[in-house]
Order: sequence, then structure tokens, then C-alpha cells
Amino acid sequence: MKKGKLIALFKSNKKIVKNFSFLSILQFFQLIIGFLLFPYLIKVLGVKNYGIVIFAQAIIGYFLLILNYGFNITATKQIALHKNDKNKLHEIISSTYISKFIIFIFISILFTSMLIFVPFFSNHKEIYGLTFFSLIGWLLYPEWYFQGVEKMENITYIILTSKLISLVAIIIVVKEANDYYYVPIINSISMIISGIISVILLINSLGRKNITFTYSVCKIKEQLVDGSSIFLSNIVANTKDYFNTFIIGVFLNFEMVAVYDFANKIIRILIIPSSILYRVVFPKISIKKSFTMVRKLELLSLTYSFLVILIIVCIPDSVLQYFFKNDIEVFKNTLYILSITLPLLSLSGSRGVLGLIAFNFDRYFTKGIITSMLFYCLIVVVLYFFDQISLISMSITLVFSLFVEVVSHSYYIQKKRINHA
Repeated sequence: MKKGKLIALFKSNKKIVKNFSFLSILQFFQLIIGFLLFPYLIKVLGVKNYGIVIFAQAIIGYFLLILNYGFNITATKQIALHKNDKNKLHEIISSTYISKFIIFIFISILFTSMLIFVPFFSNHKEIYGLTFFSLIGWLLYPEWYFQGVEKMENITYIILTSKLISLVAIIIVVKEANDYYYVPIINSISMIISGIISVILLINSLGRKNITFTYSVCKIKEQLVDGSSIFLSNIVANTKDYFNTFIIGVFLNFEMVAVYDFANKIIRILIIPSSILYRVVFPKISIKKSFTMVRKLELLSLTYSFLVILIIVCIPDSVLQYFFKNDIEVFKNTLYILSITLPLLSLSGSRGVLGLIAFNFDRYFTKGIITSMLFYCLIVVVLYFFDQISLISMSITLVFSLFVEVVSHSYYIQKKRINHA
């Protein structure tokens, strides 16, 4: 492509490039902090206590999925379509916040009941409780609004600053193995402050004098119904990831949770460019309905994924041993297997989110996710009955379930002839 065409392409998609940059920085920084903290926390807390903290985060992560419902996609889409209509915008914001508050009350009751009535969670309920408080910040955090209006810069600065402060605070405060409960305290306070400041930014963005809180029971019901298919899809899709951590913690030990978590963190960092790219272009594809654009993005994402896999395979054992001297083989094999999810996650994003949801085929997106989840559950049950649950077997199960998901979504794209758009 000639230089002039590249410049023209950049100018015509300036907002996309800008928001891609800010979202990339935001997600990369959030994950890289966990990556940087890993060796320090492993050394100070020990593998077991670090595993307990990570296990608590996985449990609360599932509640976060319920809290976010499908708003990060449905509310973003609605705001992108009506960002020039102030009345409609206020209505969407009001109904989204009320819906999230109702869900928060529900999950608070559910979480409290879990701590009281499920014996497994009684051993470390303080850690679970302290980690749960971070959901207050996520309740307030309006990423869906800023993504919809394509203004991610200010909110990015806030999150980056709060995460950096958390990093410094953890290093200063956490000095011995018994200090592991300070980690969720610091993280929760950081997230709550970020949520409050983000709401202030939202208010300033709309104009303080122009704020109107408009809602109706019908609108709230409509918001929950619209997001139901995405919510179900998110729950089912992410269940595999969180449930892997849960199964490893319950059937193996917290040390193996730490090993799996670190391998998974590496993959999550590496998939950021693809996932952010998809999220940034989602509003534009929702409006234009161009599958040609989806194809180009998919090819770019797949090329990147295979290059990353090649780099991972070439990492020498001497580098990997720095993190897990005693479990180097298990860690290495887990990392290699999970790296296969990179191209599968790329295809899942392009075929699922961009190929089905953006084209208003949410129902078929959900069907593909459910098919994948049923396949995952079937394999887990078989592994349990044959006493074959291990880090490696659970990682392979995740890979196969993602493959089924991609095949299902591709089938529905062909069936609905979306690929001809």
C-alpha cells in the first residue's frame, strides 16, 4: 500500500486509532502490573498464599461477569448509536446504572450465602470478602459510556494512575507471608476510587447543568432483556477460564493455581492487541455492517497470533526457570498448550463479536458459546470420573472447547450469509 493511501486510511479512522491506543495501554498496563508483581509476591507470600489470593480473584471475577451483565457490549452499542441525542443518552446511562445496582444487590446476597453455607469457602472467607469489595468500583466504572462515545483518554489516565499507586502500595505494605490479605484490600480501595473519579468524568462529559436522571421500569426491563444473550454468552464463555482455576484449586492445590494463573496471565497479555482492536472497531462495524472489514482485521489478528506462538516456543528454559524452579516442566507445557488459544481467541472475537453480535445475530452467538460450554463440561466430567484432572488436561480441555466455539460461530456466519455483507 502506498504512503498516501496509508495516511488517508489513518486520517479516516483517526478516532479508531486513538481509542485503540488508549484501550491497549489500559488493558496492557492492568495485566502487566500483575505480571510484574508476580515474582515479588511469590517470593514474599510463598506459592500457596499467592495461589489463595489468585483463587479469590477468580471467584470474584465470576461475580464481576454477572455484575457487568452484557452492558460492556449492549450499552456501548446503544450509546454509539445515540451519542448525539442527549435525552436518549441520559436514558441509557440511567437505566444501565439502575440495572447494575439491582444486579449488585442480588450478587451480594448470593455471595454472602455462599460464604455462610458452603464449607469450602469458610477457610479463607476474609480474603474472599475483601476481594468482593472491588465490585463496588466496577459498579461505578462507566467504561461502556466512554467506549461508546469514543473518548477513552481521561478514563485511561485514571486507571493507570490508580494501578500504579496500587503497585507501589503493595510493595511497601506486603513484607511477609501473613500480609497476603493486604493485596485485596489495596486492590479494592484502588478500584473504588477509580470508579468514583470515572463517574465524575462522566458527569463533566455530559455537562453538570445538563444532567437528568431519567428512567422507567419498562426501560430497565428492556435493558436487562437486551443484554441477556450477551450476559449468558459472557457467563458461559468465561466460565471455562474461571472454572479452570476453580477446579485446579479444589482438586489439585493452590500451588498449581499459581502456576496456571501465571501461564494464563502471559497469554492474556499477548492477546490484548487483538481484543482491543475488536472492541475499538465494534461500534463502527455495528453501524456499517461490513464483513470485509471483519475479514481484514481477522487476518491481521491471526498473523500476530502465530508469530507470538513462535516466539513462545523459542523461549529458553533458563528464562522460564526464573519463575518456577520446582515446577518448570508443568509450567512450560501449560504455557505451550495455552498459547494455542491465541489464534482461537482471535477467531472467536472476529467470528463471534464482530461477525454475529455486530450484525445483530446475538442469538446465534449465544448458541455457539453454549455448544462450546457443553463440550467443555462433558470433558471435565469424563476427566473427573477417570481421575485425570491435572493442569495439562484442563489446559487441553480449554483449547478444544474454544475450537468448538469457533467452528460453531463460523457455521452460523455461513448459514446467515453474513460473510457476503
